[in-house]
Amino acid sequence: MSVKAITFGAIALGLGAVLTNGMAALRADRITAAFPPVGEFVSVTGGRVHYVQAGQGPDVILLHGAGGNLRDFTFSLMDQLTGRYRVTAFDRPGMGYTD
Repeated sequence: MSVKAITFGAIALGLGAVLTNGMAALRADRITAAFPPVGEFVSVTGGRVHYVQAGQGPDVILLHGAGGNLRDFTFSLMDQLTGRYRVTAFDRPGMGYTD
């Protein structure tokens, strides 16, 4: 392979990475605008944690599985529990709106 071919390949890869990163940021902005956070944030070591809290009584913590977010619980489960419990649902680190 010639130096020109290697240089061209490196430039093409670099431009592709910049374009991919820009498109991902644009998609993330559109998703955030369409689905804004539904809860509050608390600052902890390492960033912010997104949570929703409702109800009164003994505490119940809802923590979603991999690939989910706290919205999974806000469709009906939280409403079923908040009459008897203070329910807190969290977005796990790196998921939903938690850093």
